Amino acid sequence: MNFETNVRSGNLLLDSLPADDFQVISGLIEEVSITRHSILQTAHQPIDHAYFFYDGLATMRAVAGGKRIGTARIGREGVIGASLLIGDTVSPFDCLSLTSGSAYRLTARQFLEALQRSGPLARATGKYIQALWIQSSYNTLAGRTAIQVRVARLILMFHDRLTDDHFRITHDIVAEILGVRRPSISTALAELEECEAIRSKNKTIYITDRRQLENAAGGSYGQAESEYLRLLKFPASHGGAQPAERGDENGDQT
Repeated sequence: MNFETNVRSGNLLLDSLPADDFQVISGLIEEVSITRHSILQTAHQPIDHAYFFYDGLATMRAVAGGKRIGTARIGREGVIGASLLIGDTVSPFDCLSLTSGSAYRLTARQFLEALQRSGPLARATGKYIQALWIQSSYNTLAGRTAIQVRVARLILMFHDRLTDDHFRITHDIVAEILGVRRPSISTALAELEECEAIRSKNKTIYITDRRQLENAAGGSYGQAESEYLRLLKFPASHGGAQPAERGDENGDQT
């Protein structure tokens, strides 16, 4: 299934807006570079900015008792700071950038102004909040599956939200996101390499066969993505492709 959006920013949520509503927010945003492992929001602290990634990836993570676990992944399909829509100006989670990249940023006050001026932006943001809740729920469900399945699903989610077929990430970060021990991540990645779904080298994961990766993820992947499509009317994956349509992108890209 193919979808067409008026690509103006590279962020799928922004690019779904009617032209007039896009102009409302385009006059408020600034382009910023995001460095890897930047803290974009701090748990239990006021939300200072909203971010619309057009290149890059972040994770929301819950922090308690010295322990951390990833709760949701956000990239070019959505917005960081969506809870401002419902009047929640304090972040319950940390937000950590997983990759270097680029985003459009505006202050919390400016985002609230844009939400008040643009009905389509407010509705899209509200639906995105629902999509995040659904994603988090399926993340929890996936926690009952084998570690290889969980790692395959996580890589697919990263792939959906990035513009490349490779990305840098450490085993420690993957382990933290999934709430497991680091050695189990190394074992799972080795198994995915053995079935030629990925290649892992120098802290970089290369997706070499997306269909194999989807097979490895099994039924744990796809439900949240389908709900996103139902809610937002465009797919979360890069380039307007449904999850399975990117499976033929093979090769060692560097």
